[in-house]
Amino acid sequence: MRTIIRPYQGFGPIDFGMSRPEVIARLGPPRRDDPNDREFVQYVDLGLQANFRPGGGGCFWISSFPPCEPEVQGIPLDGVYSEVEYSLCRAGYLLHIGRGVIEGWLRCDELGIQVTREDLDTQEIESVSAYTRNHYTDPDDDWVLLREPPS
Repeated sequence: MRTIIRPYQGFGPIDFGMSRPEVIARLGPPRRDDPNDREFVQYVDLGLQANFRPGGGGCFWISSFPPCEPEVQGIPLDGVYSEVEYSLCRAGYLLHIGRGVIEGWLRCDELGIQVTREDLDTQEIESVSAYTRNHYTDPDDDWVLLREPPS
């Protein structure tokens, strides 16, 4: 089943800005929860992890992993990394492609998403994340802009 990313609003049943108790009230007890680490809750059955700002702040980053099948603006974000990259570019989105230590990552600030592949030797996507507006604010030499679909 597809889980929809709502750019800068949330991912599936989790909304940005929700507190940890609000997420738990909506989704029930997490399947993975470290009582010493109050900065995330993970729902293995949904394939979602919500991350919270330190000190009890709201949710600012939501990651997915299988069995979650993420989608944004009608574009599936699971499967083959190069196909996701191509689909996003073809739809006209500006992508930031990681290089150096973050090679194998792409992000799209227009949609507030980041796609990470397992390693450089595979096209398999490891995770898809959604983030809050202005999460990436500083220029970063580790990202290369890409507008046209890769050939």
